[in-house]
This record gives sequence, structure tokens and C-alpha cells, in this order.
Amino acid sequence: MGKMKEIYMQQLEERLLTPDYPPEPEDEMCSNKSPQLMCPNCNKTTLDIDFATGDATCFKCGQDFVHIGKNVIRYK
Repeated sequence: MGKMKEIYMQQLEERLLTPDYPPEPEDEMCSNKSPQLMCPNCNKTTLDIDFATGDATCFKCGQDFVHIGKNVIRYK
């Protein structure tokens, strides 16, 4: 294995083993598009998500949800 690859692998291991290491920007969100999540209640439309409050609403069936993570929602 080349020297540069060894250094890269060592840095990668250090980053993964350090819990307070800041996440890579690519890990957060790489585009300015909001994720399109289908409504699990009616499976007809995508949810309108307010990322500031974490609230999500389906305009077709009227069900309210809470946005927890990237693609994770739960019933309110």
C-alpha cells in the first residue's frame, strides 16, 4: 500500500473513532432540495415539512407528523 493511502486510512480511522469529530459537509446535505417524503397515512402525496419547527403536514389527508431525521417521521 502506498504511503498516501496509509496516511488517508489512518486519518479516516481517527475520524471514525473520535465521537466529537465534526461531520463532513457531504454527510449533512449536499443539495438545496428538500427531501420528498411520501405520506405514510395515504401514500398519495409528499409531505410539506417545516424544518425550523420539525412539523410536517399532508395536505391530501390532513394528518400531522413530526420530522425527526433525514427520512424519519412519526405521527403527531
